[in-house]
Amino acid sequence: MREKMLPLRIALTTIFTIVSFTLSLSQTVRIADNNFNAPTGPNIFPTLQAAVNAADPGDIIYVQPSPTRYGSLTSNKRLIIKGIGFNLDKDIPHQSTITNITLTNNTDNTSNASGTEIEGLTVSNIFLAPRISSAYALDDIVIKNCRTSVVAARVDIDNLLIVDTWPNIIEFFRRVTNSEIRNNLIASRITM
Repeated sequence: MREKMLPLRIALTTIFTIVSFTLSLSQTVRIADNNFNAPTGPNIFPTLQAAVNAADPGDIIYVQPSPTRYGSLTSNKRLIIKGIGFNLDKDIPHQSTITNITLTNNTDNTSNASGTEIEGLTVSNIFLAPRISSAYALDDIVIKNCRTSVVAARVDIDNLLIVDTWPNIIEFFRRVTNSEIRNNLIASRITM
């Protein structure tokens, strides 16, 4: 019996490996770099919004440290957006600094930024929806190792994780479920 199961096990392992490899290929790494000496290439963008606009859902965007702020971005798709972190001892101490991040839905409400991960950025404000709305909800949002003034959730949120972050204020204007806020340095308050 064992001898008959071995080929099946090998076949299933092979199929799983091929599927996993294929799925990992569908994720593109894009780089936002606004430094004066930034390299050029097909996946390198001078603004963060240009990188977001070019990205497909699930792509990774690395935000290079810079002495210049990147401005604001709005996204209606699932992305992984990573900077260097807010540790001033890193990279002479340039940071990946952004004015505002707004996660939203698209105009016909067929997709939104659920599943987005934001990590290692200095951001003035993170808006989970541009305005208070009941038209959609955001799920599976991760904010990790960031420094921000405000995290404002303006739609229903499910599975929000805010961890190792330094926010001044966290505000929830709508329903929040299955969420975790841990190991943060909250300078002012959480409002619900």
